Amino acid sequence: MSQLKAISVKLAGRGDKSEAERVILNPGSTVEDVLKQMNIPDYQLSFNGRFLDKKENLYDLLSEGSSLSASPDLPVAV
Repeated sequence: MSQLKAISVKLAGRGDKSEAERVILNPGSTVEDVLKQMNIPDYQLSFNGRFLDKKENLYDLLSEGSSLSASPDLPVAV
């Protein structure tokens, strides 16, 4: 039987008083899956100061209780 993992995601720009949202990860859950689940598909997630690729497997990367940050996915000018 697969083990679910609970993580938290804090939205950037909402101040220190905003609550982090609890998200449940299934085996194989990706960044894209979490963003869709939270209804913020145009955001990006970061963990330990590193932005994560949308296809990255969060279930394998994170342990129970890990915290991520979500921020708008802004285009980079070149």
